[in-house]
Amino acid sequence: MAGVNVEKIESMNLLGLILKSILEGNLADEKKAGKAAKIRGDIAVQAGDMKITLKCDGGTFAITRGHADKTNAKVRGGLKPFLNIALGGGLIQPVIDGDVKIGGNPFLLLKLIPLLRVPERN
Repeated sequence: MAGVNVEKIESMNLLGLILKSILEGNLADEKKAGKAAKIRGDIAVQAGDMKITLKCDGGTFAITRGHADKTNAKVRGGLKPFLNIALGGGLIQPVIDGDVKIGGNPFLLLKLIPLLRVPERN
């Protein structure tokens, strides 16, 4: 069953709360939930001073504050580039410009991209 769990939500940073909201909105779409079911791995995300680990396990996502010791991929940058990507901006240009840095398994990150856009409201 697809879903998003946040460890210690009462002390989660803004990055984790934004990510939770975006993922939940996208998982409501059957097509995107089907794509989410194929994603497995842990991703360290840093936006400004905020750090989270996103654990992806076949459609279920767990968000924890801070970085896990071992992750499959890493993404870091300022909060502004991440918000621009979430609002429909491209991913490639911020990486080329150095505003967003990636490491580890880029294919895991590519699978996640469609789930990181703010869903359209009908």
